Parts: sequence; structure tokens; C-alpha cells
Amino acid sequence: MSSLRAEILIDAKPDRVWEVVSDAATISEWYPLISRSHLDSNGVRHIELSDGSRLEEKIVTSNEFLRRFQYQIQGGDLPVEHHLGTIDVIPIEDKTLVVYSSEITPDNLALLVDSAVKDALAGLRDATTRTETPAALGN
Repeated sequence: MSSLRAEILIDAKPDRVWEVVSDAATISEWYPLISRSHLDSNGVRHIELSDGSRLEEKIVTSNEFLRRFQYQIQGGDLPVEHHLGTIDVIPIEDKTLVVYSSEITPDNLALLVDSAVKDALAGLRDATTRTETPAALGN
């Protein structure tokens, strides 16, 4: 089993970052590898990756107090034997440290997951620090 961790310091309030991370259905809005996503009534997130591959992820933790979000890949097109993804949202003064950890088997998927997670953290930063321009506001 490979164990991975990536982190980023985001210039946004922890409540804003948690709002985005904990909205399981909208991960495709900030995770570049994911083209579509939705959450079903059983707490399973259905993901379509940019190459058309599909994944089913069970949401196992969404703890607002700890600001911890965890999910497991439980099915889909990739040959995943075990996976646990953990996103921790940690306040650092008026900024937010996001730590994204993953455990994955088989080990040969680790490089793919590591690269995707780093891109996802950059996407999360962009999604939570975006400001509306006057043109976007219709002025």
C-alpha cells in the first residue's frame, strides 16, 4: 500500500475552504481530473474522469467540527484494491492549510493519484480565492 500526502496553504478563510471541500457532489468544479460528479441518496459519489473512466466513492467522514473529509473508492473502471482519501482543512491565522492524504493499493497507481491530488489542491486554491470581476458581475 502506498501512502501519500500533499499540502497547500490557501489565502482564504477555513470556513470558505471547508464549504467547498465538504460539498461532495461538486468536486468536479475544483478537481481538474474530474469532469462530472454527483452524490446519490446512499452517500456514494459517482465520478467521471476526463478520460471517461468512472469511479464510485463512498463518503465515510464529513466532520464539520474537525473539518475532515474522507472517502473510499469502492468501484469503477480503475483497478483499485484499497483507497482512502482524507482532506483536512486546518486554520492558520486567517489562511487555511489543506492536507490531502491518500492510501492506495496497488502501488502502481500511486504516481497517478499523487499527480491528480497536487492538481486538485491547486484547483481548490483557485476555487476558494476567486474574486468576481466587474464584468462577471454584469457591470
